[in-house]
Order: sequence, then C-alpha cells, then structure tokens
Amino acid sequence: MISIPGASLNGRFRVVLVAATSVFLFFVLYNFIDYGSVPLAEAQRPHERPYGQSDYVAPVVLTEDENAFVEVSSVAQGHVQSSTPTPTPTLSSSSTFSALASEISPAPLGAIIAASMHTTNTTWMHKLSDSWTLYPYVADNPFPPPELEIPRNKGHEAMVYLTFIINHWDALPPRMIFVHGHRTSWHQENDTVSLIRSLRLPALEEVGYIPLRCDWYPSCPAEIRPITHDAVVWGPGVHREDAENGIAEAWETLFPGVPIPETIASQCCAQFAVSRAAVQRRQKADYERVREWLMETELEDDVSGRVLEKLWAYIMTEDAVRCPAPQECACDYFGICAVRGWPEPPEGLARWPER
Repeated sequence: MISIPGASLNGRFRVVLVAATSVFLFFVLYNFIDYGSVPLAEAQRPHERPYGQSDYVAPVVLTEDENAFVEVSSVAQGHVQSSTPTPTPTLSSSSTFSALASEISPAPLGAIIAASMHTTNTTWMHKLSDSWTLYPYVADNPFPPPELEIPRNKGHEAMVYLTFIINHWDALPPRMIFVHGHRTSWHQENDTVSLIRSLRLPALEEVGYIPLRCDWYPSCPAEIRPITHDAVVWGPGVHREDAENGIAEAWETLFPGVPIPETIASQCCAQFAVSRAAVQRRQKADYERVREWLMETELEDDVSGRVLEKLWAYIMTEDAVRCPAPQECACDYFGICAVRGWPEPPEGLARWPER
C-alpha cells in the first residue's frame, strides 16, 4: 500500500481542529450558563424561598435616608401581601460570581458574609468593599470558587455562616457581619448598606453581638418555650412551633451537658454583627458539631434553618434571652437616637424595661 503523507496530515489537522473548536465552545458557553436551568444535585437543590423570608410581608416602608430607621406603619397579626412587589434582578452567570469573589482580600474592619441564592442581587456589597472584606456566598451555585464553597445547600443561611466560621477559624477577622444576600427586606429597619455604615464598632467591641434588627416584633421577649410549649405567639409564627420542637429535640446534640433554658428569644431574623472574641467563646468543635447536626437532620430546610435562627444570639453570647430594648438598641448600636414608637408586645408578653 502506498502512503500519502498529505492525506494523513489533513486527517490529523481535522482532528485537532475539531478538538480545539469543542474546547473553545465549552468556555464560551460556560460563561452564559443560567444556573436556574441547570438540574442541581439533591445536595444542592435551591430553596423555595429566599433566605430568612416567608410568604409573610410586613407593612414596612423603606426610606433612602441612610441616617434614620424606617417607621413601621402598623403591625399585622396575620399574613399580608405586598401591593407593590419589587422585582429582584438576577445574577446568574459564573462571571458575576467570580467578579464578586475576586474582591476577597484583606480589609481593615472585618468581613461581610452574605448567604444568597443565584437569583439574589448582591451588587450592593460593592459599596462596602473599601472597608470590609466581602464573602458573597451563593448557596445554589454548582461551581463556586473554592473560597465560597459550602458542603451542602441545606439549612438556609446557617450552612453559610457555620462554614465561614469553621473554614476561617485560625484567621477569623476581628469583626464579622452575617447577612442574607438581599439589600432590603421586611425584617430590616433600613437597607443593609445603611445598617452596616451606621453600626457603632466600639459598641460591637463592648457587647460582642449586635442584631441588625432592633424591633422586638415578632420574636422578643419569649418566642421559644421549649419545655412548657406555652409561648404567646406574636405575629404569623411561620414554623415557630416546628422550630421550638426542633430545638427541644436537638438541644442535647447541639449543646451536650447544658440544661435547656425555659425561654429562648432574640431579635429576628438571623442577621447580626459579631466580634471574633464572641465567636471564639466557643470551640471550633462546637461549630463543627452544629454543622454536622444540620447536615444530618431530617428536618426540612425551612425548619432546620429556623432552629439555628433562634439560637444564634445564644451561641454567640450564651444568653438564652437576648432582647435589648428597641430604642436603646437603635441609639447605642446604630447611633439612631431620635425617639420613635415601636410595636409593643401583645397582652401576655412583657414590655421592655425603660432605661
């Protein structure tokens, strides 16, 4: 048989050309993947609701004044539907995730840890990048940067918070602000950027833990009664009873050898600032044990996330009831000292003490 060099060369060239084209198309298309259309593994399924939110929407009017809390016009005792829903911009490309993750570099004040979904607009974090290190976790991103990986998308914001603490234990920043990915929500008295900018850092150093909400509604002063189960419910109480039962059942696992308190309460809703010293009152193994429980529990995400939502203040302070008076909280922690009216607890619940 006669060998034809030219024909062999053309064949090899075609193979190389096809391979190069395939690689090129892969990288081009990868940057335009919409994660909302990618079938996620069971361990990475998206949640049915954004972090920290339910179908309840409180009657709160946001303000653009960064130096004042918004007023709550009234307090609904049932479910309220928003009459003017605000659309949420979608950030779905891997290039957006990478752009935000690329901002992770040392900053003087501490770290902002945001637990978000791929549909959450976290671009507001850029406004704080000069003073804070940014950690924009995207729980349902199947291909996160290594520094933003979580072991499983479970338990809402709790998995992100615990993973950050565990992964950074040996080099925790001096201050950490744990937030949901959204900038505004019914459970915030101002937008997240304004709250963080007004946070009084000396106060944080003194007390160790500051909630990003001062209003007692709907969780202070006695939301969880894990022994007697006789709590006076204030507000819609979404999964409140389930969370209370979950705390009672999991207590010995989460806090072995510690008697369960009669009452557990703190301002809602799993957004807070905390000092390194407060976090390290406990051992790394304690946070690992809590995350292991979260990984293994059969409770649905809405419930397991709320179990820890009710416990963050206790975890960081060891105070079973951590409910600073709203006016004092606003003035002492955020410098907002103008007297305002705060929703008062219903009959059967104690009112905050006057200073």
